[in-house]
Amino acid sequence: MGEELISANREMLSRGNVTDPYRYALFDANGMTSVDVTAKDIQTIADQDISASRGMPRFVFAVYASSDIAFGLARMWELLIERSGWVTRVFRHRSDAVAWLKDEVAIRFGSEISIE
Repeated sequence: MGEELISANREMLSRGNVTDPYRYALFDANGMTSVDVTAKDIQTIADQDISASRGMPRFVFAVYASSDIAFGLARMWELLIERSGWVTRVFRHRSDAVAWLKDEVAIRFGSEISIE
């Protein structure tokens, strides 16, 4: 699973920097049925994100992770990318993640997003 997350992250970031960088993302980890991710995998993803942050410096990222393991891994990632300048937050409840993301995007970009 770690390699799948690394590949998916790489793909998302490469598409986001082609023309108009992404402004926000919601990662929903609730559907993960197993967690086979190492600390090295999390570091690799964080390194990808820090590198991408040069082209996406105002990115807003919410993570929804209800399980203890997914939540802990997401918090590890969040600490590792602090120097990216991204605004991030990890939530146990999806509704909280969506509400925070909507508020942050409105504050930073002056636009409303439709996400449920």
